[in-house]
Amino acid sequence: MSNFSLKQALRVRLLEGMIGEVRKKLKPGEFMLLVVDRRTSKILSSCSRMFDVMQTDVMIIENLTLCREKLDFHAIYFIENVASSIKYLLRDFRPNKKPQYKAAHLYFTGRVTPEHMQQIQGRKQLVQRIQTFQEINVDFLTCESRVFSFARPCKTLSNLYLYREEKQDTFDTELQKTSNQLVSLCLTLKEDPYIRYWGKSKSDGLSKALASFFEKDFNDKKAQLKNDWKPHENRGRGTLLIVDRSIDPAAALMHEFTYQPMLNDLLKINGELCQLPDDKKKKTSATATTTTTETVGSVEEKEDGKISEEEEDPNVLVLSEDDQLWRELRHLHIAQVMQDLTSQINKFKSENKMAVYQGNKGDKNLKDMVAAGKAMAQFKEMMAKFDKHLGLVKIMMDLYESRSLSELGDLEQDLATGLTEEGTDVIVKTVKHKLVLKCQAKDIAVIDKMRLLMIYMISQGGIQEGTLRELMKSSDESLQKALYNLPKLGVDISASKDKKANPKHSKERKTEFQNQSKNNEHLLMRHVPFVRLVMSRLINWTLCPKAYPYMTPPPAGTKKPKSAKVTKWRRNKGEEKEDDRPLYILFIIGGVTNSEMRLIYTDPDLQKAKLIIGSTDIINPSRFIRGLADLSEKQFAAGIRNSEGNADSDKTVKAGAESDIEDDGPESDAEADVEPLQVQEPVEGRDCIDSYLDRWCGCLDSCM
Repeated sequence: MSNFSLKQALRVRLLEGMIGEVRKKLKPGEFMLLVVDRRTSKILSSCSRMFDVMQTDVMIIENLTLCREKLDFHAIYFIENVASSIKYLLRDFRPNKKPQYKAAHLYFTGRVTPEHMQQIQGRKQLVQRIQTFQEINVDFLTCESRVFSFARPCKTLSNLYLYREEKQDTFDTELQKTSNQLVSLCLTLKEDPYIRYWGKSKSDGLSKALASFFEKDFNDKKAQLKNDWKPHENRGRGTLLIVDRSIDPAAALMHEFTYQPMLNDLLKINGELCQLPDDKKKKTSATATTTTTETVGSVEEKEDGKISEEEEDPNVLVLSEDDQLWRELRHLHIAQVMQDLTSQINKFKSENKMAVYQGNKGDKNLKDMVAAGKAMAQFKEMMAKFDKHLGLVKIMMDLYESRSLSELGDLEQDLATGLTEEGTDVIVKTVKHKLVLKCQAKDIAVIDKMRLLMIYMISQGGIQEGTLRELMKSSDESLQKALYNLPKLGVDISASKDKKANPKHSKERKTEFQNQSKNNEHLLMRHVPFVRLVMSRLINWTLCPKAYPYMTPPPAGTKKPKSAKVTKWRRNKGEEKEDDRPLYILFIIGGVTNSEMRLIYTDPDLQKAKLIIGSTDIINPSRFIRGLADLSEKQFAAGIRNSEGNADSDKTVKAGAESDIEDDGPESDAEADVEPLQVQEPVEGRDCIDSYLDRWCGCLDSCM
């Protein structure tokens, strides 16, 4: 049975359904190129490597926003359906100017509005050269094989949760954009799912509102496409469950001690690119045990289209599913990662001929030398990967010690689960005393203090106003907005005098925490995100229909599909039957966490079904707090620096290169005037489409 992969589904849609179809229209001797904008370069890069695209006979990949050489080629325009991209398209075919390309094949991520259609129709030079016009509906990123994101930044969180009453138009616009992107996901996956939503949403019916938008938009889209689109015929009908971040706000704040969440929490990561902290760059590169030389600016691809580790920028590390070592380690506890790495390195050195040859201090014959030479490529590649992960684990352990994460994590686990490491009930007075001490300590980072306070209020049903004011004294006022906005997610921040009103975990949740603690040999792992229980009930068809109602229920008598056991048979040697199980989609409005993503790969019950998870954005605690405070990255960094009494680690916090992928956003003056955008220095050694575009287009400084 083949493994379902979101990346593969999107790759097929773009490389075969778009580029492949254009290639069929070309005559012998005609050439084609691909033009993408900022958004679509991210979409393409999320599922494909440069090698994949070039294999389709695309000669060049161009950046829509930059000036380019005029070529007698067929141009595939894969662009976003927004005003700025339409303007750049029109600029390529200006009156009384030589056209940019011989022919245009237009593919848009979503619906082209009547206004934009009128602008295109009014450009005669363009209309004469259009040979394809299609709304391809692929407005999402495939972050992993089972995870998707709409790459909507922190502003989406504030627009959906903070200003609904004051800015209803903004709220509706955000929901409409989200609905359109969900429609594009289902169209790409050939899914016509049952629609369910969290009926008890603490955010004023947000989940139901999106479900209503989606049902209408999807039905309209199916009616528009008619016979041009059909759901998958070889598998049962899937289910889309829509919930929102208020279902478990604590999960977005907890320190996680498995490898991938810890990296995303403590380091700056943008997609697959991990930026090393300034004080760790030289130390990490110094740990290398290979004899390769770092060469910046000389990036070459292997035959398989991948860039070798030794050619990467040592300050930016790539964490991709193409790296088998990363796939094996990312969901393990950080302590287990170090043990497994050491074990794998020792095993590799005992088996690889080059490693054995280097370690052999005795006589070395010609046969051993030849065998070692053949194993050199594998030796260099694997040792570079080992070095990368050893360096990252070293950084994580240093931060673990310097930021007192063991004590902080233990207190967070006590608060979130109501259980101690020994399995006994926590004493509220004791954890509150610990909270006060941590919030008053000058060696604790201000962002960690914020997280503790927010987890306390979520788990304990608020805190006394006087105590809160005292504990918030060391935090900048701009950051405090996040805490005071928690009621927008259904959290009471003022302690109730009625102790019975305080939130309590159900017996089922307590049992879940206790089992997690017993079955896990590592510390600080007893908390389990609430969506694990939701997903388990969803795939087992035991999810309460009152709490999670259908928009349109399944027909009477519909039975649960068999998902635990799937018939396997082979058509040809090495070829397996397609996975025909129904697809379950969990969508979380307001951000999905790395700890929630981990569940679909590691939980035995969830692995029985074909399940994917996604959201408007992938968040870490800092992004979640920044969104609730409605701050830009620079404002957030300034708020941390301006806080008093915080740890030394906070004083060096600064806003890096903008990593958020904005959807439309306010158009800049340059975009309004259709001027070329400023080219940013690319990160070398990156095998992705958007990086390549910067390198290719950087040399074209003037308009043709």
